[in-house]
Amino acid sequence: MTTQAQYDFSIYNRHFMANHEATEKDYEIFDKSRELLQQYANSSDTPKAGDAVFVENEKGIVTAMGHLEAGYDGRLTICVRPYTPFFTIYNDGAVKFSASGGYWSSKFEINELVYKDKVSKLFCRFGSYGGCAAGAIDIPVIVNRWYLKSENFY
Repeated sequence: MTTQAQYDFSIYNRHFMANHEATEKDYEIFDKSRELLQQYANSSDTPKAGDAVFVENEKGIVTAMGHLEAGYDGRLTICVRPYTPFFTIYNDGAVKFSASGGYWSSKFEINELVYKDKVSKLFCRFGSYGGCAAGAIDIPVIVNRWYLKSENFY
């Protein structure tokens, strides 16, 4: 583990470190997850689950950091005010996200999303202490952010 990775872990996981002693396993989870999530984020130039979205309506900005997530049918949906999304990386390389927050909407077509820029976004997964208070590790990843102008969002 590099000193830089331990430093990055400490910057993004102050809540974790205030409640738990970080272990070598936690540093490994952070470093490997960041690497795999960044590979996933860079894997496509089209909108996909995990990307961010900037939504605007006729009154102004609805969200600058909405979360794109795939529904059960594979269709993308937007969480306008998400908490940090949890993620799972499967052996076949598939990545699934699970965010809470609100509100959610799928009242848009994929071709309405226009590339805006790249932004840093946090994702999380449980560390060596498992699912307990402050047991999640935050992992920063640079993702694509898309722009959507829609009257279907309030």
